[in-house]
Amino acid sequence: MEEVVQLRQEMPRHMMHDPGRIVDLAMHLKFRGGGGLICLMEHQSKKSSFSIHRLCHYVLDLDRMVGGLPVLPVVVFTDRPRWRRDVARRIRHEAIGETWLDFSFLRVKLREQNVDDIWGSDNPVWYVLAPLLDYPEEERLHVTALAYTHLYRVTDHGTFIRFMDFIDVNARLSEEEKRRVMILFEETEDQMSMTVREMLMEKGEQRGIEIGLEQGEQIGFEKGEQVGYQKGEQHGYREGEQHGERHARHELVKSMLRAGLDERQVAEIAKMSRAEVSVIASRP
Repeated sequence: MEEVVQLRQEMPRHMMHDPGRIVDLAMHLKFRGGGGLICLMEHQSKKSSFSIHRLCHYVLDLDRMVGGLPVLPVVVFTDRPRWRRDVARRIRHEAIGETWLDFSFLRVKLREQNVDDIWGSDNPVWYVLAPLLDYPEEERLHVTALAYTHLYRVTDHGTFIRFMDFIDVNARLSEEEKRRVMILFEETEDQMSMTVREMLMEKGEQRGIEIGLEQGEQIGFEKGEQVGYQKGEQHGYREGEQHGERHARHELVKSMLRAGLDERQVAEIAKMSRAEVSVIASRP
């Protein structure tokens, strides 16, 4: 595989008043030898809410968007209960000697797939799905860290940054668990793990700046700065003990504060205490 391009999730509307349809993940897989295909991946947490007819509509929407490329529909089921009956796997209509409709899809039951069986694959999709596979719950953070590392191994920088969001969602990481995953990378000395850690930090910093800009536009940059400083004064952090930090990190913290983030958000993004953030905010 040469390149993976993520397509937009909202399918085109036939008429302006039509309701929008949102797919979970649509990717254009480009192969080194030429050619490619569209992989539509739908995540289904409950078997009872699955509709093969809705999936068929998604495939037809994609076919209309990127006509000429085959569309591979994949439905990933993540529910744990044992199934008594399978879901409908095919729609087929024949009459007067002709086949008028024949639609099927690839069904994947992730809980039947052991996570240890995927680590040698070159398919980035497996690493996006890794947190949903079968493994002991106490290994979830370790599996997540491995998923990040292997995703980096088989993709380029841009694809990694885009797809890591799906790992976050599938792993159901809290802010505290994200910090613990970063600690796992700190405890690993190989260069790949350290590079992944730096890229995760870069993504977190970008998110913080984007959030700050959005909030700053809503309340005005000037008011955003005032709110941030007032919160620092209210919590008594302005007189906190100063800690030496690198100049670049200080500037990043100040940029996020100017953009309108409050000190709690900045502290989480920069992996610092709120007292440290407040000290930096108080410096000229």
